[in-house]
Amino acid sequence: WHPLMDPNGRYYFNPYTLQLESIITDQGGYAPLESKDSISFPCLPEQYLTVLSSSSYHERLHRNLNLVSREVSKVQLYFDEASKFFPVDKKKNTSIVLDNMDKLLSNREEFLFPSFNLKYCNVSIEEPNLLPFNVTQFLRKIQQEDVIPEIKIPTYKQASEFIQHLHIKHYTNGKIELYNLLPDEVLVKEILFEGKSVKSTDIIVPSYLERDLPVIVETDYLGIRDKQLSVLSVYQGFERIATNEYSLFSKNINNPLLEVNYKYQCPQYCEIRKGTYFFKKGKWNINSP
Repeated sequence: WHPLMDPNGRYYFNPYTLQLESIITDQGGYAPLESKDSISFPCLPEQYLTVLSSSSYHERLHRNLNLVSREVSKVQLYFDEASKFFPVDKKKNTSIVLDNMDKLLSNREEFLFPSFNLKYCNVSIEEPNLLPFNVTQFLRKIQQEDVIPEIKIPTYKQASEFIQHLHIKHYTNGKIELYNLLPDEVLVKEILFEGKSVKSTDIIVPSYLERDLPVIVETDYLGIRDKQLSVLSVYQGFERIATNEYSLFSKNINNPLLEVNYKYQCPQYCEIRKGTYFFKKGKWNINSP
């Protein structure tokens, strides 16, 4: 379970599948797998509790186990490869890992479909005969027992150290979206263009706890205005300025490489053969489209 902890996790948003993929890092030491009771069930992040309770987890478990088993069988090769970089280290014997894998495959019901002793934020909750367990019900139970502390309003000292209060986005149709980064409301006093005030306001941006949608401000600044628009905000007497990064297109977003755009004439660095783009090797400066 160690690689699943939040400090060891990374996430990649796959632009092709539009899914968030988990990338686990680090690994604890291995030891003989005696029984289910010898496994420590830690404070699992909510996203993994959701995965473990999903039907797709159980549907794909057999296939995924086979994939894992094939890789585990190569574990000694992986260790030997790593030992080349650390030749004076003690040689690792991976027979324990192989034995553990065999034991798991031979006792799937015990290790992969147990009655979970779940933990959430250092609180252990017994949920017997739960297969798969209901994460929503589990979290609701946790909340009813008040083990999740309420988010406190920042102190004056904390407020003095905030780098920004807001995150802003500008769109080519002139719209600005204001996202509050704080658990308390923030006042927007001015809108600036290239560092100069162009509009005074008294816009209240609610806490992100109350509203997860942005506050929208309409402006006359159309087109691409990369890093040109800013807002001056105030929180507990402290002023901060947030500037947009790159303007986002509000409409007419076209990918020139899509099939519907094959009429687009390929520049010198690529060619189209039977509806497929082929890019030539080299260094190219692309200015359009």
